Amino acid sequence: MSNDLTTIEINLPVETDNSALDALKAYGRKSLEAEKASGNKFISVKAGLLSSEGTPIANNKLKCIIIADVFANTYYKGDYDPKSHQTPSCYSFGELQKDMVPHADVATPVAPACEGCEFNQFGSAEKGAGKRCKNSRRLACIGLLSDTEITPEYIRSAEVRYLNLPVMSSKGFSQYVKKVATFYDERPVFAVYTEIGTQPDPRSQFVVTFRDIGLPATNLIESLVARHEQERKLIDFGYATIQQQEDPQKETGKRSKF
Repeated sequence: MSNDLTTIEINLPVETDNSALDALKAYGRKSLEAEKASGNKFISVKAGLLSSEGTPIANNKLKCIIIADVFANTYYKGDYDPKSHQTPSCYSFGELQKDMVPHADVATPVAPACEGCEFNQFGSAEKGAGKRCKNSRRLACIGLLSDTEITPEYIRSAEVRYLNLPVMSSKGFSQYVKKVATFYDERPVFAVYTEIGTQPDPRSQFVVTFRDIGLPATNLIESLVARHEQERKLIDFGYATIQQQEDPQKETGKRSKF
């Protein structure tokens, strides 16, 4: 019997106790929330240098699979201090911007929905013509290790690390998604191999860059789809559940294998 949970078929009886199924769903939701809070690890791009858990990523290039992504809106009350790892006063995640609402962990939402919120309008920023609520993206990445064979089993079990894109890099990611779909016959970004890097930018010091570096073998597609479906349900964890900060204060100076 296969140990792959994604391939197990479960045949429910025709007559099913709905109350029992509802109870199972409640347990499932509880388990899902627990997984979202289980020590998520981040990739930092501070000062244009890629690192993970305080260790630089070799050559400042991360070869990976962007297995899931989500829109992210963040509003900070007062001046934002990137050194203090502030929790946003209000924030949201969503697959479609028009459907985004404040996250369940937000104690005092600014508005019932992001669309129409006064801080999500151009001209609302305290300085300049931008938005006070910053529109960005969160990515879930699986590293492509040079000494590891990329197999269906690896895709199903590999560790995911998250990257909160700087606001000025979000447009570049959007363009990359469109490029992948255009050049690879509507292929989603989680079905290509990607190299993430950075480059200087006169407006924002640096931007995060994306480059397609190959296509997974056909025998990996099923596992990629299954892992994508799994991770898209986990990627929207709240800031209150983050246990591993993006940029730990203790720098080890080692090269990250991720």
